[in-house]
Amino acid sequence: MENSLWYMQKDYEKMKVNFPEMEQLLKKVENSKLSKKEILTAKWNFFTNKYEYFYYTKAYGKAIDIIESFIKDAGGEKKLEEMKFYLLFTIYSYKANCLQQLGKTQESIKYNQKALLVTEDPAAQHRIYLNLATLEINRENI
Repeated sequence: MENSLWYMQKDYEKMKVNFPEMEQLLKKVENSKLSKKEILTAKWNFFTNKYEYFYYTKAYGKAIDIIESFIKDAGGEKKLEEMKFYLLFTIYSYKANCLQQLGKTQESIKYNQKALLVTEDPAAQHRIYLNLATLEINRENI
């Protein structure tokens, strides 16, 4: 077990080293002739890597900052909802997970509910309902 944790840590360190190179590639994508949604998807992929680095190194506050930075860069939640950005479910779910890890149950419930509203995938809905039930149970036990 210790060995696998050591390897995971090394992978995260390698990931962090690649952030500047990824930012350069993202700038090229932004200047390309791709559609707005394609550029936004590329940006989200970059932000996801940063989010995962911070989330899995237990820097949940920084992980939330990454998500909020993406949302702001994309024009805000309302704009993402209006354009029906297909990754909005993931964005809300990731934010809910971080909030849950930080013990912010009410906010986590709010973002789980938002995630529920933007997905039609039954498996995703099922996961959100389970997450909401867990949050409610934990909140009642406090």
